[in-house]
Formats: sequence, C-alpha cells, structure tokens
Amino acid sequence: MATLAKTIQTKNGTIAITRTRETQDKIWYADGANLRTGRENVDITEIVVRNKDGKQLTKSLHVPQELTPQFYKNYQELVSKGAYARLGDAYIGQESFQKVMAALAELDAELGQSDEFAAITKAEAAAEAAETAAYIPEPKHGENGYCRKCHSYCYGDCEA
Repeated sequence: MATLAKTIQTKNGTIAITRTRETQDKIWYADGANLRTGRENVDITEIVVRNKDGKQLTKSLHVPQELTPQFYKNYQELVSKGAYARLGDAYIGQESFQKVMAALAELDAELGQSDEFAAITKAEAAAEAAETAAYIPEPKHGENGYCRKCHSYCYGDCEA
C-alpha cells in the first residue's frame, strides 16, 4: 500500500492531503464465504481543512471543483465573498485551490503507478469501452419492441 500525505499552511489554518494508491483483492462476502474475484485498484484522496485552532472545518474524499455559474444560483454572491472552488461542504479561495491542486500533482508524481495498477486500469478502461460499444439504443418507432409513445407493443400502429 502506498500512502503519502502533505500539509499546506494557509492564512486561516491548514489543509491536510492524503493520497492512497494500491491494488488489492476484490472480495465478495457471501453468507460467511469470502470469495476472491480478482484484483481491483484502490485510489483514495482525502482532504481535511482545519482552522488555526485545529478544529476540522470540512473533509472531502474528492478533488475541489471550481465554481461555475451553470451549477450555482448564487454564483455572484459566492465569488464576491472570495469563493473560488468547493471542497466538501465548504468553499475555498483561489490561492488555496491552486495550492491544493499543486500538492495533489506532487503527490501523484511521487506515488506513480505500479505495473499491476496500470494493467488493471487499462483492463477496466477496455471493459468500459467494450460495454459502451455493445450498447444498443432504443429502437426507432415502429420497429419491434415496446413503444414508449403508446406504452404497448404496437409495432408502429399507433402512428397509423
């Protein structure tokens, strides 16, 4: 298991970042029988924001997301108060966002990827691509199958 941590000092407190990247057995728990079904990647990012007194303000298992007017009704109000990105249940400024993203890039570079981790990632991407390629869209109206217009098996008769 490869885990690295980094703490960033800000003007209002600290931001602690922990990155874990490993490959482990995938286990299905079935009525007392632990079935190993292969290997899986575990890639965890944990970010904890604390104030100067050490009180935890927020914790997130996701990378901070920049604010956009498309997703925030009160976007102008948030920006006027100095918010630049959302981290967990809190908002952070642009300077803190840039520090967090730089620290995450450093931790990713230090962690790297094992050969097994890279192989599993490649296999997962190939399986997802195969699933997407095998997707069969809903048939056109009038072709055999359930009609979403008249909610029956009309085979196109509902438009006649």
